[in-house]
Amino acid sequence: MVRHSKFDAVIQRLAQFEAFVQSQLGMRMDFKMSTFRHHHFRRHHHHLKSITNRFG
Repeated sequence: MVRHSKFDAVIQRLAQFEAFVQSQLGMRMDFKMSTFRHHHFRRHHHHLKSITNRFG
């Protein structure tokens, strides 16, 4: 029973560490992707508008 609880604690700590690492990486990736997507969208917005106007 003691060994089991110790094992659970280790797994919980690993899970917390993994979640922390994933959140750090995820935040960085989301930031990169959002800024990239924003610039990409801004650059092509006018072009998309003209296409939709032509065929709309």
